[in-house]
Amino acid sequence: MGQLGTGFMVRKEVEKNIMSFTSINERICILRLKEKFHNITLINIHAPTKEKMGEEKDKFYDDLQKTYDKSTKA
Repeated sequence: MGQLGTGFMVRKEVEKNIMSFTSINERICILRLKEKFHNITLINIHAPTKEKMGEEKDKFYDDLQKTYDKSTKA
């Protein structure tokens, strides 16, 4: 059985701008970057395929919505 995971690949020059990296679960993670005039929030996801059970999809989309809502307040 395979394993899931998400992440970000960043250039060496960007490392100094990383404010935080948060792994929400095996399907969702967040990278916050500090820029000159504003901050950037990137959310990376690995969505379940249509073959997955409805309960698993519901949990994923619920977690994604909570993550998005929380990130817009940061």
